[in-house]
Amino acid sequence: MGDLSGHRGDEYIDNAGECHTCHVFCDRCYGPSDVECITCSTPRFYDSGYCATNCPTGKFDMNGQCYSCHHTCKECTGSEPNNCTSCDQDKFRNDRYLFNSVCREDCPTSHYPAAGNICLPCSSNCEVCTSDTHCVKCSSGYYPNPEGCQQLKCEEGEIADPDYEDCIQCGEGCEKCILGELLHRIT
Repeated sequence: MGDLSGHRGDEYIDNAGECHTCHVFCDRCYGPSDVECITCSTPRFYDSGYCATNCPTGKFDMNGQCYSCHHTCKECTGSEPNNCTSCDQDKFRNDRYLFNSVCREDCPTSHYPAAGNICLPCSSNCEVCTSDTHCVKCSSGYYPNPEGCQQLKCEEGEIADPDYEDCIQCGEGCEKCILGELLHRIT
């Protein structure tokens, strides 16, 4: 075997004991090619023996090394399921949707799936929507209209019926009521 005293960190030793310079992307290596790196020169990122210009989709950089994202993430900032920046499909090719850095099967209440597989909020006082301008179900005391959800305003002697999003008459001779209860009888 050759003399190792002249061996530099950016060199590898071949089977004959000879020192050779690593590929230009490698700081340390075990062979001549760009896929035989042990560490990478800055600004490259180490990814399974290869020194990449960026970590590929599905991986994130930590201290110059590429690590896999959580399986629900397409792109991420860390390995946990709450570090997603975009979502991948599940194994059945169903879309996942990004909400608060987590990829979910569905968007939560008061949110809808938008372009880019992200969950965006419905308009104010809307519980179920298909877009920011189309509300399917408004919060109690509101009803859908072309502008979003409008508050239900009942006249004196009426009370809002949340089941039908309409005003119903209080009992006979009643000025004010709570659904089913007499509050103030007119004398």
